[in-house]
Amino acid sequence: MIVMESQAQAVEDFVLEAARETLKAPITPEQWMWFRDNLLSTYLWFERSSAKPGSYIYERLLEIAAENLKIQAVAADLMRFPRLEVVSPALCV
Repeated sequence: MIVMESQAQAVEDFVLEAARETLKAPITPEQWMWFRDNLLSTYLWFERSSAKPGSYIYERLLEIAAENLKIQAVAADLMRFPRLEVVSPALCV
């Protein structure tokens, strides 16, 4: 937090990049525990963002989570199961 006072942008970028790398799927239990214990539990998230005035750093973390959820949703869509896609002719009316 002391470094945050003098180098806010650098700290914010570093922490968000670490979050981005850690939250990529698949997340191992060890990665999650490291993230939870070392990053998520800090008060840093309640600091104002130096990159996005008027917002907090936790909002940028939520953006990263939303991006990763979109990626996972696309991956899930690509894992379709053709045998389950057989449509009954009666349903095609």
